[in-house]
Amino acid sequence: METMKDKSLLSNIIFFQPKLFVAVTSITAIVSSPLFAATPATTTLLVSATVIDTCIVAATPLAFADLNGSQATDDVTPSQITILCTSDKTGVTVTLNGGSQVDSGVRQMVNQTDATKRMSYDLFTNISRTNSVSAGGTISSADIDGATPSVIDIYGQVPAGSYAAGEYSDSVTVTVNY
Repeated sequence: METMKDKSLLSNIIFFQPKLFVAVTSITAIVSSPLFAATPATTTLLVSATVIDTCIVAATPLAFADLNGSQATDDVTPSQITILCTSDKTGVTVTLNGGSQVDSGVRQMVNQTDATKRMSYDLFTNISRTNSVSAGGTISSADIDGATPSVIDIYGQVPAGSYAAGEYSDSVTVTVNY
């Protein structure tokens, strides 16, 4: 015969067993997996580089001093061309074209207010003006050290003559072949 105590124990087992099962199952689930497990985010980091193999060239302006148009002149003015390469180069040639106003191989500056007025000029690779640079002529043919700028001196001369008043200009293209 069942006693009251046995019934109470039996009802406690029946009543608490599902709760115990749920509690044990929940604890097991919590322990075996994180509560808020996040999925990792990924991306790709693109990596690239460009190695340039080039030369840059710059020239200081060749600006003649003010000229007296009523007197003959023989003005000589210096300029420099600088070449810098990213690596050593062999057989580099530097040429100067005839300018934007060249006429029959003679370089000319044009008067800015009257394009019919011209002033001829010559270019040289030495101050004594014995090494003339013709239109399209080569002024240098040499090897260039990639770590050191290469400097070429150029000298301009306005030949003796009388010129109309005004500002004159021209543009000579420097070409570096490497």
